[in-house]
Order: sequence, then structure tokens, then C-alpha cells
Amino acid sequence: HYSGGRTICFSNCFCTIELCVERIHETVQATILGVRVKNGPWPFYYGGQVACLSPSRTYKVTGGKVTYTTHAPSMEVVMLASRGRTMPKGSHGYLRLSRHVVSVELEGSLNVVIQAYSESGDITAQGEVCFMPKACNISQE
Repeated sequence: HYSGGRTICFSNCFCTIELCVERIHETVQATILGVRVKNGPWPFYYGGQVACLSPSRTYKVTGGKVTYTTHAPSMEVVMLASRGRTMPKGSHGYLRLSRHVVSVELEGSLNVVIQAYSESGDITAQGEVCFMPKACNISQE
């Protein structure tokens, strides 16, 4: 049973699981098959993170003109995380993600944030890519 709120916890004698939920409207599926560094050396010797954020947008039509308002990003969805050890490098330099699918609001956007860590755990490099969702069968972006 779900009675509202953003976080639900399940516990037993072995572990505790925290499930974070969020209501999103009119979504499409975004599938991320891989992430790689195109230029420069491999930065993930001490770990890193690949995560998605999805700021939603609403629109209002006034006098035939459409005005969009971007809202605060939704919760971060971690696709891959590793701290203190090298990231799993796949073929052609792609990171092997542990998760591939997220939901994105059709009138929003999808920000993919990639971070590399130093030996001390600080962020040494960061990149971000933004995609606009489309209602279609397959997108090659």
C-alpha cells in the first residue's frame, strides 16, 4: 500500500531499502545504451557517476502565443555509480551502465550528467548533455 509521500522504506534483518517516488505526467521512455569519453584520457580511475535529471516544463497559450515555464529538476536517477575504484569500461570505451531506462516528461527535457572522481572522492571532471524528448518509436540520439 502506498499512502503518499516521496520516500518509502522497507527493512528486514539483512538490509534497508529506500524507495523514492515521484509523480510525473505524460512521459516517454528514454533508453541510454552507453556513455563514453570522446576526447581525452580515461578519467574514471577512481570512480564516477552517470545520472539523469528531468526538469519538467509546462506551457500556457495566451493570444495564440505559447509560453513555456521550466520547473525544478526531478530527483536524480543514478544510471551508474562507483566510488574509489575504476569504472567498468566496455567495448569502444563505453561505460557499462547498470541501468538503461528512465521516464521523461514529454514536455520536459533529460539532462545526463557524467562525473569523474579523484582519489580523495572529489569531482575532477564533469560533463552534461541535454536531450529534448520526442513522441516517436525510436530516436537515434
